Amino acid sequence: MEWGPIYLATGVTTARDVGNEREFILAVRDAIAGDKGIGPRMLLAGIVDGTSPVHWEWSAWIRRSRHREQVQRYKAEGFQQIKVYSSVN
Repeated sequence: MEWGPIYLATGVTTARDVGNEREFILAVRDAIAGDKGIGPRMLLAGIVDGTSPVHWEWSAWIRRSRHREQVQRYKAEGFQQIKVYSSVN
C-alpha cells in the first residue's frame, strides 16, 4: 500500500489489478475501502487456472476446486473480472 498515495498524487483514482495473490489484493482493497489505507479504488481480476507444468504455484486453492466454484467465490468477494489462465481447456 506504500504506492497508494503516489497514485493519488499523480491523479490515479482507480487502479485495476490483473491477478495478484488473492489474500494480498483483498487486504489492500479492503484497507483502502475501509479508510485504513490511502490509495485509489481497486478493481480486481481473479485468476482461473487448471493444472499443467505452467500453472501458478501460489494458487493451489484454484486447482483444487472446480472453475464454476472459483468464479462464484470471486464474485462473492467483489472481484469485477475473471482472467482465464493458460491451463484451462
